[in-house]
Amino acid sequence: MTHLYIPLISEEITTVQPKRADLQGVRGIAILAVLGFHFLPNYFPNGYLGVDQFFVLSGFLMCMLLSKNSINGSTISFILEFYYRRLKRILPLYLLIIALSLVGLFYFFPDTAFETNLISGERSLVFISNRWKTEAEDYFSKVIFLSTAIDIFTHTWSLSVEVQFDFFIPIIYQLIVKTLPPQLEVHSFLLLAMSSYGYSKFFCTENDAFNSPIARMWQFSTGIIVNLISKKSAFEGIHNNGSFKSFIKYSCLISVVFIIGCPIELPAEILR
Repeated sequence: MTHLYIPLISEEITTVQPKRADLQGVRGIAILAVLGFHFLPNYFPNGYLGVDQFFVLSGFLMCMLLSKNSINGSTISFILEFYYRRLKRILPLYLLIIALSLVGLFYFFPDTAFETNLISGERSLVFISNRWKTEAEDYFSKVIFLSTAIDIFTHTWSLSVEVQFDFFIPIIYQLIVKTLPPQLEVHSFLLLAMSSYGYSKFFCTENDAFNSPIARMWQFSTGIIVNLISKKSAFEGIHNNGSFKSFIKYSCLISVVFIIGCPIELPAEILR
């Protein structure tokens, strides 16, 4: 007797999608770029672009996540579930790193560094490390002049920007998807990106543009736009043409590697 196998709902939900090797490659290049910029800034002056890569990639991945897990039920339930999953993914390791950093602070750093780092650690706990910095706290100064780098939580600014983006993006995404026709989704995020870039360019100081999630929104939006465009029917031919898709993919990756590995500092506006 033949039996029909009907998959359980729990099995469908827990099915794990394999990680995309190309996106892991982009992430790997970004990590190497940031490490090169911090440890060998004279040889990799453009390595800071690795953070910009992370923001674009984050927008791309968030769009994938939101589009796959969008539900027909309550918008509030969807948003709360999104927050829960993101914090569940980020908090355990993040809090562990903060705890280990504090242990290292009291064992290896001079007493004069305690007050600064405790205040900075408090900001890190609530993801507001990207607040406006004074000239003495400037991120790039601390990277170049390592003798002044006594704030062990300086680098948590980028995760603060990311978490703040994660707070706003499900709300923005739901508003656009549920109130506008599909053909206007790309245009909406393009308008958002242009507004953010204009804000960072004409209404922000360099310090503000560096730390503000609003001024950085154009980078996250770029990733979202790329993800949305890649799903359009006009690109089905590219998806089905493996050789052409590989050519585009590796041409972009090689260009990024060349820019990051260039020993001459290039204008940030052009690069971004």
